Amino acid sequence: ASLRSNDQEAVYWSLCLLHELALRGIAKEQIRAVPQIVGILSDVLNASDAEVQKVVLRLVGFLAIRSEEFRSRIVMSRMLRKLAVCLGSGEVEVAHWSIVLVHDV
Repeated sequence: ASLRSNDQEAVYWSLCLLHELALRGIAKEQIRAVPQIVGILSDVLNASDAEVQKVVLRLVGFLAIRSEEFRSRIVMSRMLRKLAVCLGSGEVEVAHWSIVLVHDV
C-alpha cells in the first residue's frame, strides 16, 4: 500500500526497504510474488523523481537476477516502454540503471 501512496517520502522509504531486502537476498521470492508488483513498480517509476527512479530500477534489477519468470513479467509489462523514457533521462544514474536493466532482461 505504501508504494501507491501520494506521500512520495513514504514511497521512497518503502522502496529503500524492499531494495535492501532484495540486495541481501532476503524475501526476494516473497517480493516477486506480490500480485502486480511489476505494474506497481512501473507506475512508481513513471510518477517519481530521479531519486525514486534510481531505487526502482535497482530494485527491479535485483529482483530479476536468477529469475526467468520475473524477467518475463518485466518484458510483458508496460515497464519496458518506461525504460525507454528513463534512458533519455538527464540524470546519469537513471540512464545507467535503465541500461543495466535492459541488458539484464
